[in-house]
Amino acid sequence: MLRMVWQASTVDWIGIGILLIAAPTLGSEGARRWVIGVAVAVYGYGAIGNAVASRGRHVGWCLMACVIAIALMGL
Repeated sequence: MLRMVWQASTVDWIGIGILLIAAPTLGSEGARRWVIGVAVAVYGYGAIGNAVASRGRHVGWCLMACVIAIALMGL
């Protein structure tokens, strides 16, 4: 389980980085929605993994849930 959580940031940087590089070709509205969607999916994966691995005792999952909420407010 911990290996899954440790790799969440790697998946995040790769997924969002590729979308930021491709953003000019997608158009501003479409690019913004894709970046937000990938960020929500990756941080959701990390938040769930962190909550399960730490049994909810670590603050990391709460912080990732806050990132998801802020990203969805910008949608």
